[in-house]
Amino acid sequence: MPATTEVRSAIVLLEPKERPSFEAERSEVLAASATALAPGAEIRTPDEYTAVAELEARIDRFIDLTEPMFDRHCAEAHRVWKSACEIRTAFIGIPKQLKARARELLGAYKAREARERREAERREAERQHAEESARIEAEAALLERQGHREIAAAVREQPIDLPTVILPSTVPDVAGLTFREDWFWQPIGGDTPANRARAVSMMVKADVAPFLQLSDAGLTAYAKRTKGTIRVPGIEFKSRQVPVRR
Repeated sequence: MPATTEVRSAIVLLEPKERPSFEAERSEVLAASATALAPGAEIRTPDEYTAVAELEARIDRFIDLTEPMFDRHCAEAHRVWKSACEIRTAFIGIPKQLKARARELLGAYKAREARERREAERREAERQHAEESARIEAEAALLERQGHREIAAAVREQPIDLPTVILPSTVPDVAGLTFREDWFWQPIGGDTPANRARAVSMMVKADVAPFLQLSDAGLTAYAKRTKGTIRVPGIEFKSRQVPVRR
C-alpha cells in the first residue's frame, strides 16, 4: 500500500435506523413470553400448547424481519474493521520487522559474548590450574632435594582447590533492556522433515514416550524444564537470549 498523508475514515452505523420502529413489537413479544417461557415453566394443557406454538411463530416472524437488517450492519462493520486492520498492518508492519531484526541481532551478540566469555573462563581456569600444579611440583621437588621425601609426596597429593573463574560481561547495560533465556529443541543435523522423522524414530526406539510427549509443545516444555541437562536420542536442546523491554 503506497504511503499517504491522508487519514482515511469510514462511517458505520452499528444498528439499523429502523430499530426504534420495532421496539414496541419487541417489548410486546418479551412481555408475552415472560410467563409462558420463563425458566421452569411447563406446558400442562392443550390450550397452553397452542398458545406457546403461536408465541413461537410470532417470535420467529419477528426474528426473520429484524435480524437481516442487523446482519447487514454487522457485515459492513466487519468489512470496515478488516480495512482498518489492513491499514494498520501496512503502516506498522515494516517497523515491527525491523524491531524483530534488532532483537535478533541483540540476542545473537549476547549469546556469542556469553560463549566467548565461558571459553575465556575455561582457558583462564586451565592456566591457573597449570600454574598451581607447577608451583606444587616445584615445592615438592625442593623438599625432595632437602631429603623430605614423605612431605614431598604429601604436597603432591594435596588437591588443587582454586576459586571459580568468573569474568565480567562485556555486554553494555542499556536502560530498560534485559534478556531472558529461551530453551528450544531441534533435530540433530537441522530442522528438516527428514531429520524430524529420523529423530522421532530414534525416540520411539529408545522408548522415551512414557516420560516425554513427542510433539513440538511437549519437547519445547521438556527443553525449558531440563535446560539441556538430559540428552534425548535424535534431538538437541539449545538456548537463545531473547531481549525483553521493561
